[in-house]
Order: sequence, then C-alpha cells, then structure tokens
Amino acid sequence: MDRRDLLAGLGTFGIALIAGRGNAMEQIGAAGVLFIAGFGPIVRDSGTSLKLYREALGISFKEETGGYFHTGDLRGAKEFALWPPSQAAQSCFGHSTWPRIHMKIVVHGAKAALYLGGSAQPCLLINDLKLGDTQGGIALWGGSGTVGYFANLKISEGE
Repeated sequence: MDRRDLLAGLGTFGIALIAGRGNAMEQIGAAGVLFIAGFGPIVRDSGTSLKLYREALGISFKEETGGYFHTGDLRGAKEFALWPPSQAAQSCFGHSTWPRIHMKIVVHGAKAALYLGGSAQPCLLINDLKLGDTQGGIALWGGSGTVGYFANLKISEGE
C-alpha cells in the first residue's frame, strides 16, 4: 500500500462515519493505517511520568528546553512526547496558561441547562437526567488524572 492508497482509505473511512453508512470497522481495516503521527499526554509531574514511561515501559526520551521530553523511537508512532501543561496550552491556545471557563448550570427537576461565558442562551440542554427529579449532593469531576480548579462556586435554590 502506498501513501495515496492510505489517504484514500482514510478518506473513505471519514466519509463512512460522516454519512453514517457502511461498517466503520471494515473501513478502518481497508485503510491499512501504518502509524500515528504523534501522541503526547499532558503531565503535571514530569519526574513521576518519566519514571513510569522509562522504568516501567522502557521508553527512552530526549529532553528539550522547558521540560519537553520526546522520542521518535516508539514503534507505531512517529513522535511520542510528555508535555508540560504550559507548553500544551501554548500549542492549543497561543499562550502558556489555560483559559478560564465561566459556566452556570441550572437544574429543574430532571432537566438541566449549561451556560458558558455569561451567555443568555444555554449551550447544552439535558432533558432526561438519569436520576430524574431527586435530591442529593453535587459533584464536580474533570476526569481521571486531570487537574481542575473551581472558584466562586455558588449553589442556590431556584424559583
């Protein structure tokens, strides 16, 4: 399979997913993907992460300025890296800090609405909360291994 066949296969796979037709797994097999271009988890503590990847998984890294560790020697990926949060933010947002997200969540019975950035219109509506109209605690979760900071949290009873 040459590069043109690979791109054609990936294009066919993308079209099958967008159109919602065909068996996507068959399309993936037809694409014959040879490698991923790159992958890089964002790590808070590069020392702990390096220990895991070097000692437990046997991956060697080159170190660049600013605590960026990478390798091109991992089979299946052209590049694998450990990104400090500030460098990941720079790559994604053009500056070294992560944006602050202002959100408001309004819950009425089994329905909820999420508002971002002070918008008057919700960006997400949920019409069937899985626990229905119930009482209980409130939890904020950002995913396993992620860091989230919450400030100015207010909980108030609605109308």
